[in-house]
Amino acid sequence: MRRTLLFTVLSLLLVMCLMLCACSKGGNETTEPSSTSPHENEQSYTAAILQFDNDSASVTMRQSFIARMRTLGYDEAKMKFDILSSHGEAEKLSQNVQSLIGSEYSLIVAVGTLAAKSVAESNNSIPCVFIGAEDPVTGGIVTSPNSPEGNITGTAFRTSAETLLSVMRVYTPDISTVAAVYNADCAFAKTDAETVKDILTENAYTVNMASIKQGEDLAGKITALCQNSDALYIPNDNFTQDEIEMIMNTANNSDTVVFTSSESFIEAGALMGAFTGADALAGEAALTADRIMQGETVSSIPVNAEVGISLFVNRAALEKYGVETPTSDNLVLV
Repeated sequence: MRRTLLFTVLSLLLVMCLMLCACSKGGNETTEPSSTSPHENEQSYTAAILQFDNDSASVTMRQSFIARMRTLGYDEAKMKFDILSSHGEAEKLSQNVQSLIGSEYSLIVAVGTLAAKSVAESNNSIPCVFIGAEDPVTGGIVTSPNSPEGNITGTAFRTSAETLLSVMRVYTPDISTVAAVYNADCAFAKTDAETVKDILTENAYTVNMASIKQGEDLAGKITALCQNSDALYIPNDNFTQDEIEMIMNTANNSDTVVFTSSESFIEAGALMGAFTGADALAGEAALTADRIMQGETVSSIPVNAEVGISLFVNRAALEKYGVETPTSDNLVLV
């Protein structure tokens, strides 16, 4: 009797163990990527990198993305990158996007807002990761950033007026009047300028909003603004970047300090700005691309809008205006 009871108990325990193992295996299948990862198999991949233009920030994002993918195990034999630049031409961008529909690419990498929006509007079936898009929801790239639709996700560019203010108060105390210059046709640039105005105005600065658009006497407007302001604030925008040389020359000739949320303007001589850097945005986008290559669905990967803010500062501008190098844990000297 005892032997029979012992045998019954052991049998039940064995059945329960087998059931637990089966459940555990089934659970892993729904939450983990395939065991055949791109790092282990012999399959090769191709990615199309889509750029609207070749400004310094776009080039940095592209190069940093490729470099990070290489360190993640996608060497030259594992993944090939084709670069499709539109050289600042909207029609060419549209053509490049259309050429990707139905293609054999494993991945599309959209550099910047315009490229990302063009891919989103094309309803392409190829997974797409964007780098540094400005406000993906307002920009029409995704409607649900936590569960992005349209087979597209990526990293979002952001700025910090609060961080900029904290540095301005300490290191540029003589500045009291700022002209926020923004492209009237760019919603993100306008929002960025308005945010800076609100923050600075609350802290006793005088801020004048100055919209600009194509076809007007931009040089004359910038000259007048420099004559009546201690500093300019230039948001990140393709239009102002096209005029970067004229804007910086005008500001430098009148000893007007330039603050910005554009990495390209920092490189061209703007004093400082607080925003997400191209390198960091690209690195995080590469991690997202790796997850997709390993089998995760695009819609399960939220848009990353938490990439860290850095304080970008131009060394030559510090010397020109006699400003001490700011102290910051996230300082980037250019």
